[in-house]
Amino acid sequence: MAVYAEPAWVHLARRDPVDPAADDILVFGIGGRVRIWKSVSAAAEFSPRGGAEPLGTSHAAVAIEKQLGGHVFQLNVSTTQATTMGQIARGGAADRDWSLGFNISRKFF
Repeated sequence: MAVYAEPAWVHLARRDPVDPAADDILVFGIGGRVRIWKSVSAAAEFSPRGGAEPLGTSHAAVAIEKQLGGHVFQLNVSTTQATTMGQIARGGAADRDWSLGFNISRKFF
Protein backbone atom coordinates (compact mmCIF):
# COMPACT_ATOMS: atom_id res chain seq x y z
CA MET A 1 0.00 0.00 0.00
CA ALA A 2 1.22 3.50 -0.82
CA VAL A 3 -0.27 6.97 -0.26
CA TYR A 4 0.85 10.06 -2.17
CA ALA A 5 0.37 13.80 -1.54
CA GLU A 6 1.36 16.33 -4.19
CA PRO A 7 0.61 19.98 -3.45
CA ALA A 8 1.29 22.36 -6.33
CA TRP A 9 0.91 26.07 -6.96
CA VAL A 10 0.38 26.95 -10.62
CA HIS A 11 1.16 30.57 -11.57
CA LEU A 12 -0.51 32.08 -14.64
CA ALA A 13 -2.78 29.07 -15.02
CA ARG A 14 -5.59 31.03 -16.67
CA ARG A 15 -3.91 34.29 -17.84
CA ASP A 16 -6.89 36.47 -16.91
CA PRO A 17 -6.21 40.02 -18.29
CA VAL A 18 -8.83 41.59 -15.97
CA ASP A 19 -7.72 40.05 -12.65
CA PRO A 20 -4.14 38.71 -12.68
CA ALA A 21 -4.47 37.57 -9.04
CA ALA A 22 -7.06 35.01 -10.17
CA ASP A 23 -4.39 33.37 -12.34
CA ASP A 24 -2.79 31.58 -9.38
CA ILE A 25 -4.36 28.22 -8.57
CA LEU A 26 -3.46 25.81 -5.78
CA VAL A 27 -3.83 22.11 -6.58
CA PHE A 28 -3.50 19.49 -3.85
CA GLY A 29 -3.26 16.05 -5.39
CA ILE A 30 -3.81 12.98 -3.24
CA GLY A 31 -3.68 9.37 -4.33
CA GLY A 32 -2.94 5.84 -3.37
CA ARG A 33 -2.17 2.37 -4.59
CA VAL A 34 -3.20 -0.96 -3.07
CA ARG A 35 -1.81 -4.33 -4.12
CA ILE A 36 -4.66 -6.75 -4.86
CA TRP A 37 -2.66 -9.78 -5.99
CA LYS A 38 1.06 -10.45 -6.32
CA SER A 39 1.39 -8.45 -9.56
CA VAL A 40 -1.92 -6.52 -9.72
CA SER A 41 -2.67 -3.20 -8.02
CA ALA A 42 -5.57 -0.74 -7.87
CA ALA A 43 -4.79 2.98 -7.87
CA ALA A 44 -6.84 6.14 -7.41
CA GLU A 45 -6.12 9.88 -7.34
CA PHE A 46 -8.00 13.13 -6.80
CA SER A 47 -6.78 16.71 -7.35
CA PRO A 48 -9.14 19.41 -6.05
CA ARG A 49 -8.31 23.02 -6.94
CA GLY A 50 -8.38 26.10 -4.71
CA GLY A 51 -7.56 29.79 -4.90
CA ALA A 52 -10.00 30.63 -7.69
CA GLU A 53 -13.54 29.89 -8.69
CA PRO A 54 -13.99 26.32 -9.95
CA LEU A 55 -13.27 25.83 -13.63
CA GLY A 56 -14.98 22.72 -14.88
CA THR A 57 -14.44 19.53 -12.94
CA SER A 58 -11.63 18.51 -10.59
CA HIS A 59 -9.29 15.76 -11.71
CA ALA A 60 -10.16 12.26 -10.46
CA ALA A 61 -8.95 8.91 -11.75
CA VAL A 62 -9.04 5.21 -10.93
CA ALA A 63 -6.84 2.52 -12.44
CA ILE A 64 -5.93 -1.14 -12.43
CA GLU A 65 -2.26 -2.01 -12.93
CA LYS A 66 -0.52 -5.24 -13.95
CA GLN A 67 3.21 -5.66 -13.42
CA LEU A 68 4.91 -7.96 -15.89
CA GLY A 69 8.68 -8.17 -15.50
CA GLY A 70 9.99 -4.61 -15.54
CA HIS A 71 6.85 -3.27 -17.23
CA VAL A 72 3.67 -1.94 -15.62
CA PHE A 73 0.53 -1.86 -17.77
CA GLN A 74 -2.21 0.45 -16.52
CA LEU A 75 -5.84 0.76 -17.63
CA ASN A 76 -7.43 3.92 -16.20
CA VAL A 77 -10.52 6.07 -16.32
CA SER A 78 -10.33 9.79 -15.55
CA THR A 79 -12.53 12.89 -15.42
CA THR A 80 -10.02 14.81 -17.57
CA GLN A 81 -7.47 14.17 -20.28
CA ALA A 82 -4.97 16.44 -18.48
CA THR A 83 -1.38 15.22 -18.13
CA THR A 84 0.40 18.21 -16.50
CA MET A 85 -0.26 20.20 -13.31
CA GLY A 86 -1.02 23.29 -15.43
CA GLN A 87 -3.72 21.42 -17.34
CA ILE A 88 -5.16 19.98 -14.12
CA ALA A 89 -5.20 23.48 -12.55
CA ARG A 90 -7.24 24.83 -15.48
CA GLY A 91 -9.82 22.09 -14.93
CA GLY A 92 -11.62 19.67 -17.14
CA ALA A 93 -14.89 19.82 -18.98
CA ALA A 94 -17.88 20.73 -16.79
CA ASP A 95 -20.01 17.93 -18.26
CA ARG A 96 -18.24 15.25 -16.14
CA ASP A 97 -17.33 12.99 -19.05
CA TRP A 98 -14.93 10.19 -18.15
CA SER A 99 -12.05 9.23 -20.44
CA LEU A 100 -10.49 5.79 -20.84
CA GLY A 101 -6.69 5.61 -20.93
CA PHE A 102 -3.82 3.15 -21.11
CA ASN A 103 -0.25 3.64 -19.86
CA ILE A 104 2.87 1.54 -20.09
CA SER A 105 5.87 2.24 -17.90
CA ARG A 106 9.23 0.50 -17.66
CA LYS A 107 11.56 0.22 -14.67
CA PHE A 108 15.21 -0.05 -15.65
CA PHE A 109 17.25 -1.88 -13.02
